[in-house]
Amino acid sequence: MTTKPKAHLRRQVSPGSSPHRKSATLDEPPAAEPMGRVIAGMPREVIGSGGPMPIPKRVHRKVAAGYIGTSLSWLDKSRLKGDGPVFLQIGGRVVYDTADLDDYLARCRRQSTSQGP
Repeated sequence: MTTKPKAHLRRQVSPGSSPHRKSATLDEPPAAEPMGRVIAGMPREVIGSGGPMPIPKRVHRKVAAGYIGTSLSWLDKSRLKGDGPVFLQIGGRVVYDTADLDDYLARCRRQSTSQGP
């Protein structure tokens, strides 16, 4: 024995449309295609937005972790140990300057696995 869904739970569908498709209206502009490098916590650059969106000079911990390609946990631990990138503490908030992150990445550059830090 099968039961029908209750009337108040049924999806209202207009005649001639599919219940599984969302119909587009003429008032909605077409969605822009994403492009460019995606950094965790930062919005994507979008075609037609007047050019790429600049990365701010100072970024939050989550964005900084994505910028250098590490996890937020690693970045927090390296800050405590003192072997991570230079940071700024403004009040209780920790932020990173993108120039300092670039300097840290340059210091991490190696030619061989036998090279030490």
